[in-house]
Amino acid sequence: MQILTCSEDFWLKEPPEFSVMAKLHTAHLGAEETVVLSRLHRIAAVTQNRALDLPPSVFQPDPVLAAQALAAPSGHRARALAWIKRWVVTIPWLEKIARKLWARWRYSLFRNSSQQLTDRLSRLEQAVQRFTRENAEHRNQSAQTKAIVLALEQRIKADELRAAFGNDKKEDPLMQSSIFASWYAALEESARGEISAIAERQAAYLTALQAMLAGLGSRKVLDVGCGRGEWLGLLTEQGIECLGIDTNIEMLRVARAAGLHVAHAGLEEFLADSVDASLGAITAFQVVEHLDLAAFLALFHHAHRVLTPGGVLILETPNPENLQVGGFSFWNDPTHRRPIPPELLAQTAKHFGFTDIRIQRSSPWSNDLQLQDPSPAARHIEKLLFSAGQDYALIARKPLHAG
Repeated sequence: MQILTCSEDFWLKEPPEFSVMAKLHTAHLGAEETVVLSRLHRIAAVTQNRALDLPPSVFQPDPVLAAQALAAPSGHRARALAWIKRWVVTIPWLEKIARKLWARWRYSLFRNSSQQLTDRLSRLEQAVQRFTRENAEHRNQSAQTKAIVLALEQRIKADELRAAFGNDKKEDPLMQSSIFASWYAALEESARGEISAIAERQAAYLTALQAMLAGLGSRKVLDVGCGRGEWLGLLTEQGIECLGIDTNIEMLRVARAAGLHVAHAGLEEFLADSVDASLGAITAFQVVEHLDLAAFLALFHHAHRVLTPGGVLILETPNPENLQVGGFSFWNDPTHRRPIPPELLAQTAKHFGFTDIRIQRSSPWSNDLQLQDPSPAARHIEKLLFSAGQDYALIARKPLHAG
């Protein structure tokens, strides 16, 4: 606001009345402005310094007040000033009254301007609050839209995978019958041995699995083709959350009787419907040799998707490196499709993005079967027949970081 000037220095002095009232009001206004500005700083931090979509009038001064404050005296104001300059300063009591009137008039203008500023700050704060609410609503809507789009993309991808991997193929009615289930359960028991014997062999994987599960986002283990639940029993004893799936109702009956958590489900359907990064480990003992090519590839694809970063994949199968297995004992199970060499499992795991791949051989032949002939030919035959383990397992991990 422009200060009116004249030759007398009293026009430039601040009367005591004006000085006290003005300072009090200025302090009050400054406190209000500080509160509003602090709120604006917090809002700017929340909105990540995004530009506020506010009307320009919030920031612009009032044109009428600005014109009044900056205009030079004219008309009646000019004549009144000339009269004051001539007479007021020569009369002491009139000068005192004039000072008071002058102070009140200036304070009135100051108070009006202060109120205008307070109103503008209030409107600015309301506009920022409205923007913050609208911004939060837009973010919520955006997050909901992204979730819907992601769910649709996953559903479309799952449908494509089912079509590509042949999930729509019809199951053989015989394989789903109770006749086959009871016959195969008896075959498994005679060929592989008692539950305790199988559990003893599978315990060799337990220590490595526990170490690999440490620190993962999920430690839940899915055992595909769980059968009677030998592996599930070992995991349960160690306090590891686990679930087994199988299509053989007779074997599932045995597992349920042991109090194990199992479900009647096929490999492809169950994994296709599983949530991404929801499992710490997927295991399958003596399963992959039963799969056709579509199911074989589906297992690796879905396992990589469903495992949490750093998750573990363990696949055990008969070892065709051993001629006794590849040429004879493998075919004792008529549901076996083909022997799978270790190199094939390792290459497939690498192709689907697994790392830290290793082959662990197990179930060696008895030393009593070694040939007594020390000749090189005898040693070579012994190596082919007996040196390699009867089983082997692929052990691999999903990378902790994508890339």
